[in-house]
Amino acid sequence: MVMVAEATPNYCKSVPKLDAPMYRVFTTTPATITDSESANAKSTDSIKSNPSSAPFSPDVLPVLDAAGFRLVPMEPVEIALHLTEDHNEVNDLAKDLDSNYTNDLEELRRKRLQRLNMPLIYRMYESQSEEIRGTIRGPDDADFHPEEASKALRNALAAGIQSDDKTIINVLLAHNNFQRQKIVDTYANMYSRKLLDDIEAETGGYFLEITTALLQPAHIYSARLLYYAISLQSRSYNRSIAVEIGLTCTASQLKVIRDAYLAEYKISLERDLNMKVEGVFGKMLQQLLLRAKDPEPNVDMGQVEKLLDRLKSSDNGVEEIGRNSDLFNQIFISQSLSQIRALVDRFDALAVTPDVESKPKDFESLVRKSSNLHSDVRHMILLYLKISQNVQLYFAEKLHEAVSGNRADHVAIIRILVMRSEIDLYDICQEYKRKYGRHLSLDLKTTCSGDFLRLLIQLLHPIDTPEDF
Repeated sequence: MVMVAEATPNYCKSVPKLDAPMYRVFTTTPATITDSESANAKSTDSIKSNPSSAPFSPDVLPVLDAAGFRLVPMEPVEIALHLTEDHNEVNDLAKDLDSNYTNDLEELRRKRLQRLNMPLIYRMYESQSEEIRGTIRGPDDADFHPEEASKALRNALAAGIQSDDKTIINVLLAHNNFQRQKIVDTYANMYSRKLLDDIEAETGGYFLEITTALLQPAHIYSARLLYYAISLQSRSYNRSIAVEIGLTCTASQLKVIRDAYLAEYKISLERDLNMKVEGVFGKMLQQLLLRAKDPEPNVDMGQVEKLLDRLKSSDNGVEEIGRNSDLFNQIFISQSLSQIRALVDRFDALAVTPDVESKPKDFESLVRKSSNLHSDVRHMILLYLKISQNVQLYFAEKLHEAVSGNRADHVAIIRILVMRSEIDLYDICQEYKRKYGRHLSLDLKTTCSGDFLRLLIQLLHPIDTPEDF
């Protein structure tokens, strides 16, 4: 008997990373395990001694042990096998499994390259790395049928007040942002109606808000968020969102957003920033959002030391960053997030370890404690620190803030889940559970309800693409 166990958490369903740890579980007959194979048999024992290394609950191990199973780490091509009494049968099966797994890897890579061939304006939500994963992928081109999706939506919406919201949810979340734009166009061509108008006529509340966000082209949605962030000052829309967009988009993506901003509001982002965001923070925000290129991603420790010397040359380097936009540009704008992380780590390592009577000297504490920093500048620097350290943890914390306050911030929940759904929402779910000890979906159930909640839960736990769509 042979079983395949895939090391993927079940609370946030997604395709695993191509290099994700995977295990094959074999029944073994102790008498048939040779000395050369005994090392492989220690895989389970090593996980027992270090449960945190297991990609699944350690509670599974006693069950496997009692049933006589052994876990063997599986590489993409090389497999460690425990031999059973039928040696040839197991080896034949192993060859088939190897071949299938290798073919699956190639298919995943092919689909990824195919998605990357989409126009940039429709890849705003596309993950650029195999190391991070979203929860929404959409079907491959051969399985994408916008006519069938449009027909299903029309049938769901034609019922009026009895509209089938479940079908609306299924169709929208079975497709990525690029495919939804195709569905919107196809719907208009087939029925001479606007899909958004029909949804607005039959739904409302936060369910309408999130469906509207899902159906907007990603670059237009981001441009609108930027406009609200610099034009409105409220709990849900503030300038920190503009900083967040600048830090989590590439320079080429920001160029697309700026073009959408101009088309949408008939004013350039640069001019609007000049009119609405003044002072040194306004200059810093312009440097971030209007940058023409991204810095090199590699860490240069020689440059790190030079930047540290530049900070040390001032009596209070942290406060000097907040007053001097040129220095801010040197320390933050011109550096990659990995370089900033290395700089902060080095700064903290050289800081004096605080005792009971001394003040904290780490970079983040100095920023938080500085009374001479403008509040917007302080928040901007703190965002740089948090996002450079762990962007998925940053969004997990923002989601926790949104669901755990006295009044839930539904706008923030919608913004983060929609914008990160195709990029790294899977990993954000993992960070959330790791930090707060429970699934994000459990906290959403305490603050959201109805079809809005059902859509959010399905966004975190996406279903497989329905065959008729």
